[in-house]
Amino acid sequence: MNEWQPIETAPRERRDRFSGGGPIIALASPRGHRALGYWGKCRDGREGWVNPHDHLVMDYSKSFTHWMPLPEVPK
Repeated sequence: MNEWQPIETAPRERRDRFSGGGPIIALASPRGHRALGYWGKCRDGREGWVNPHDHLVMDYSKSFTHWMPLPEVPK
């Protein structure tokens, strides 16, 4: 699966019982917003699409309409 998928189908499960969210994926909006993120709870307790760098919910995350898995890491 290397094409953009509807955001409703994006993974939202936790990676494990210790992590705060699901796998990191590529996110996009029709307005050109693109980001990496995961669904989870951020440090202040809000739930949504979280930036993996600062672990805060992206304030514009409601604008995301599509997602794509990240490619495999090079070997």
